[in-house]
Amino acid sequence: MFWNYQYEYKNAITNELGLSCQCKLYLLTNKKNETYRNRCEQVHTWLLETVDMINSSLWLFNDGLNDSTCLNNDGLTWTYNQGVILLGLELMSQIDPARYFNASLTLAKRLIYGVTTHLIQIQNTSSSVTPQAHILREVVNATQVRTSTDHEQFKGIWMRYASYFFKYLQDLNIEPQLRNDMRNFVRENWYYGLLTYAKYPSDGVFVFDSVWYEDYQYSDGVSQTSAIDAFNAAFVFL
Repeated sequence: MFWNYQYEYKNAITNELGLSCQCKLYLLTNKKNETYRNRCEQVHTWLLETVDMINSSLWLFNDGLNDSTCLNNDGLTWTYNQGVILLGLELMSQIDPARYFNASLTLAKRLIYGVTTHLIQIQNTSSSVTPQAHILREVVNATQVRTSTDHEQFKGIWMRYASYFFKYLQDLNIEPQLRNDMRNFVRENWYYGLLTYAKYPSDGVFVFDSVWYEDYQYSDGVSQTSAIDAFNAAFVFL
């Protein structure tokens, strides 16, 4: 699938969302509508086997493909690209466990641990128990995040989709180490990031910055939705 109506760009996020959508539709028909299954298998094959969208050194999805060569454009590894695909992997495993479960779990683990390349270590002044915390950030600087209504959302989206995948692992009662690592990571971002650095009391309520590892500077509606995603995700991990 293309990013826009002009058919100018094929990127990771469009096809990740398309994969999840087709899988959901197939499951909602009780696995009876083969058109949806064929479509989700086509997108899955294209995204994970036909094109080289994954950065092999980081094990993260790059932004998209080069228009002229249809090869990986080595674009930025945005956090949300590493999160949204987790739902598609989970749903493919539900559709055909024998075929997809093991490979999906392996890739999901690589992506989750690969996101650690996006972390920044901050000094935490609010607790003598945890002197440092590892906070999620984008691969661009804080100013670029704050001035883009796209970049502001990405970390919250990652947290949301990570919570879906955590619940899936929890329901199956598998991968206890991965679940524990995910839980600790989300707690650090929720408490030591959002509640220590990125908040500011305004008219009796807190508003949140879109950058979670610096003292509060700026917020808008988009940064608030990203924070809400993170808070909602945190409840799943409690």
